[in-house]
Amino acid sequence: MTGWQKTKAYSIINNKCPRCHEGEMFLDKNPYRLKNLDKMPERCPVCGQKYELEPMFFYGAMYASYAITIAFSVATFILIYLFVDMPILWYIIINAVILIALIPLSFRWARSMWINFFVHFDPEAKAGIQ
Repeated sequence: MTGWQKTKAYSIINNKCPRCHEGEMFLDKNPYRLKNLDKMPERCPVCGQKYELEPMFFYGAMYASYAITIAFSVATFILIYLFVDMPILWYIIINAVILIALIPLSFRWARSMWINFFVHFDPEAKAGIQ
């Protein structure tokens, strides 16, 4: 495992288990298959880490989702402001379209970010050990 694969950023961006960074957090890797957008296994198939740590655990991911959405909005505004001269209404329309298109990604990244606050990487994680 490389240094990048040991970071929380790797786990969040790639939707990997926060404990072993190998197991998938979602049953379907494609977030744009909306039917399976939120389908997660109960435990990591590699290390056995339970994903929903307590009932309603992922409600807290809404805070992470808000932060991700703000980051996308600010980045969009800065890019449009620097490279294109257009009225603010056009920025709002473009930003809304981009945010709607990125909902599946931000949903998954928010869940992954939230669980990464509470579960830390363990290079010794093995199947069946918790």
